[in-house]
Formats: sequence, structure tokens, C-alpha cells
Amino acid sequence: MATEKLLPRDQVPEQLKWNLKLLFESDEAMKTALQKTLKRVEQFTKLNGKVGQSANNLLTALQSEKVIDEELEREYVYGFLRRDSDTTQAQAATLYGEVANTLSQISAQTAFLEPEIVAIDEDQLQQFIASEPQLNEFKFMLTKIRQQKAHILSDKEEQLLGRASKSLDAADDIYNTLNDADLDFGLVHDDNGNEVPLTHGNRSQFTESQNREVRKEATFAYEKPYHNLRNTFAQTLNSFISSQNMQAEVRRYRSGREAALSGEQIPESVYDTLVKSVNEHLPLVHRWYALKKRSV
Repeated sequence: MATEKLLPRDQVPEQLKWNLKLLFESDEAMKTALQKTLKRVEQFTKLNGKVGQSANNLLTALQSEKVIDEELEREYVYGFLRRDSDTTQAQAATLYGEVANTLSQISAQTAFLEPEIVAIDEDQLQQFIASEPQLNEFKFMLTKIRQQKAHILSDKEEQLLGRASKSLDAADDIYNTLNDADLDFGLVHDDNGNEVPLTHGNRSQFTESQNREVRKEATFAYEKPYHNLRNTFAQTLNSFISSQNMQAEVRRYRSGREAALSGEQIPESVYDTLVKSVNEHLPLVHRWYALKKRSV
């Protein structure tokens, strides 16, 4: 019986790795791009207090924000994937932390935009759109923002929430680090009787095996570290829920659920209907599993 080992990241063949050079050639190239984005944000902030003064100012603000968002997404995804390539590597974790902190900083600096858009009189906004055809590109975005008027705070309040975003997302970051870097699922046997390290990535090949014993061993092995750390995971979930509920309350939503769905313009009734429909059809699922159990 052989025992397979997981290769260290630096020994994994290049063709099996993400090609992050499609985003940036190196960490330094990404950092350079991030500094350019910060300079673009610096120019953007000069529109603070002036967005609703003219159609040109509104268009400039929207176009600038679009470019900033596109650049930030590329930079953030690079940092995120660098960390996820090897969650135990300090350099990658530091790089991701730098990008995440910059994102929080920029979120606070650009927070004035939505309150100023909401403050524009409806007739004035329609005049802006009529006089500047390029604003039609952002028509849906403007409508969506203004529909959230009751939940958009003052400029200073939005800046405060932007500054706090990194801390408010801490529970999510802790969960991802714990789940992706620290859990050890141990060794399991494959269909040939070889011992193989169980991971998130290869779990499905064992849990979908035709061999019941392979499926059983993999399932229990995968669940064990979650069970052992159940109190930590529960507290992390509690912290996440508390953060979401606090932000929902600050933004004058009735619940965290309403806040989570409102961004996609999904009524809570749709969520309730989904849950109701699933519960009503659970007996069919139970019947299917009963039949599957009998066939094994």
C-alpha cells in the first residue's frame, strides 16, 4: 500500500498552477498599478461636493469611478489568488492584506459619490441625461442607486463605514483563513487502497467513488476537523451575523436578510417562496435517499 504526499507549491508543475501573469507580471507590477489607482482616486476626490453641479461633473465622476473599480478588481483578484495559491505563505498573505487595506481606504475616499447622486433633484437629473448623451450608459446604475435612497447615509457616515469595512469583514476573512489554510483532513484510502491526503480539491473523487467504504471514510475524515473546531466556527458565524445585522440597522433596513437581498433587487417574498417550496418537497428527497440506501 502506497502513501501519496501533497507537493509543496514550488514543486507543483507550472501547467497546473494559475497563470497570474495574465493579470500582472509580478507582485511589484501589481503594487505599481495599485499606486496608480490611488493617484486616480486622489483626482476623483476633487469632485467631492461638486458631483451634482453639472452634467459634466456627474459624467466625469461616473466614468472615473468605473475605471477605478475596473483597476481595483484586477488588483484585488491578483492579491486574492496569490493568497489562495498558498494560504500558508506569509508574503502572499501580506500582499493580499495590503490590497484589502487599500480597498478599504479607497472605499472611504469615494464614499461621497452615492450620497451626492441621491441628493440630485429628479428633474435636474433628467435634464443632465438629456443634455449629456454619454450619461445613458449609467442610467441603470443611477436608477439603482436612487432606489436605495432610504439606505444611503450622509457623506461622513458613508466614509466611516468605508473605513470600517476591513474590520466589519474580519469574521469572513478569519473563516476563509481557517477553512483554507489550517484544516487538516488527514489521509484516506482511494479505490486502489493507497493512502492519499484529503483536501478540499480532491474530496469529490472520494465522496463520489463507487466504493461505499471509500465514500464513508472520506466523508467522516472531511467532517472531523469541522466538528473539532465547531465552537470556533460557530463564534465566527455569530460575529459575521452580528456585523451584517449592525450594518443593516445602520442603513435602516428591517433585517440583515433584507439588506443582503436589496442590492440585487430581490423581494424577501422570493426568498420565502424558495424556502417554502424546498420544505414542501423534502419528502421526495428523503424518499430518494431511502431508495439509494437500499440499493447500496
